[in-house]
Amino acid sequence: MGSEAIIVFLIAGITMVAGSNFLSSLISHKSDNPQKRQPYESGMVTIGPTRVQFKVGDSFLDL
Repeated sequence: MGSEAIIVFLIAGITMVAGSNFLSSLISHKSDNPQKRQPYESGMVTIGPTRVQFKVGDSFLDL
């Protein structure tokens, strides 16, 4: 009974994920234009260096 329950659980999970992805693709709004495919750039000129190196201690403090 143990292996059958796991297989049924996996099949049910895969079916629900695939079903929700399919349903959302049917319902969602679709618009495609050339402007959406362009990379985003803010157009602002940076002040100082654009790459700043952070200290490891700062990331520990943030956590």
